Amino acid sequence: MKNSFLYREIADMLAHKITSGELPAGVNLPSVSELRKNYPVSHVTVLRAYRHLADKGMVIHQPHQPWRVSQLYLERQRKQKMIGCLLRSLSIQSGSNYFNRITAGIQLEAGGAECSLLLAPRSSLLLAQTQTCLSSPILVDEALAQAPLVSGFLLDSRVADSVVAQILEETGKRIVILDRTSGLPVDCVVPEIRDVHSRLFTLLRKLGYEAFVACTGSQDWKSREREMFFLELSSRYPVEIIQNFQFHSFAEIDHLLMKAVNSFSGRRTAVFAFSDGYAENIIRILLRHGLKVPEDLGVIGNLGDQITNQNRKITTLQIHPEELGRIAVRCLLIPDFPREFHYVHPEFVLGETT
Repeated sequence: MKNSFLYREIADMLAHKITSGELPAGVNLPSVSELRKNYPVSHVTVLRAYRHLADKGMVIHQPHQPWRVSQLYLERQRKQKMIGCLLRSLSIQSGSNYFNRITAGIQLEAGGAECSLLLAPRSSLLLAQTQTCLSSPILVDEALAQAPLVSGFLLDSRVADSVVAQILEETGKRIVILDRTSGLPVDCVVPEIRDVHSRLFTLLRKLGYEAFVACTGSQDWKSREREMFFLELSSRYPVEIIQNFQFHSFAEIDHLLMKAVNSFSGRRTAVFAFSDGYAENIIRILLRHGLKVPEDLGVIGNLGDQITNQNRKITTLQIHPEELGRIAVRCLLIPDFPREFHYVHPEFVLGETT
């Protein structure tokens, strides 16, 4: 690794020791020669790491004196309202807008309450790179480093329950999990899924729909809840479920969708997409096969991120992710805020595709 990056590694290591209490206020930092025994870097690189910490107010230095941990910095940190965050980093990748908006809600609510968010950079990168629950020890290490400074933790839905349990046991801090449920004694802030789908299904039946195709996405909590709803529904009504829709190639999606639709030939059919973006893809596939929406089939989106398709308003369940983030922050900042599952109710938007 180049020295230009190693200075950050040294600085992050020292910052971790300061925030965790391993290096308390007033103590000397390791000397340049001590650090160079563990890091093959120059004298200049170590000094650059020290100056980086000094710019953040974490350490102080006087001429001909050792570098020391700033007592004023730690006192200010203890007085300030602060929340620890193990959240995925912001992303411009497809499908990331939903959690980006949750993060925006967190930032807005914390800013209004003059509360700081203490981020965990290594955990953020790891959580952004996975699609499943993560149980890396890095998550625990960064949470424990934050613990002396924070009133509680906001955890990404991708943080595994084994990690949540360890953080809970070792810190005793209140924990809020975003966008999924858990059997642990923590708060969970989630969109309400089954009831709103049940109400939508009742409406579609009144509109004359007799059969249903459900396209499910990645195996996150929302997708599993939707899939369970449609599985239960399939015991009473004609329902075809296309699992892991987004992981198929376009040709496979075309084949699976048309196979499901054709199995209900002669019945008025509605297709449930797992996002508005995929609802648009489904509409394009149906048009390629000479089928009109909604004359021949209805299409329903989800999440409500993109509710127009060439001036055509998509029927969708519009979730407000920012509200999940806002409620999560209130759980940690408002005294006596109830510990429970906190549901955000989606809004049903009736468009021109049903």
